[in-house]
Amino acid sequence: MVFKIFERWGEKEGKLSILLLLIKSPEHSSREEKQLVHSLIGLKKNSEDFDSKLIAVSNTFEKYIEQKKEMLVTCLAHLKC
Repeated sequence: MVFKIFERWGEKEGKLSILLLLIKSPEHSSREEKQLVHSLIGLKKNSEDFDSKLIAVSNTFEKYIEQKKEMLVTCLAHLKC
């Protein structure tokens, strides 16, 4: 769910902070984000260390994006040869 939200936001800065704000105040989320945010709220209620897990997922997402960019650069380099 977090990846889906982050991918939708693209290059937006401060994704984790924004997501934490939306979890605290879901009324500020867009119509498309509401269902995902409400699912995360349910998970937060049932998890003692939700915030630390969310930070770990956010870090994993950033690594995923970097690897994706590296793969794209590699593919483009092979196409130019």
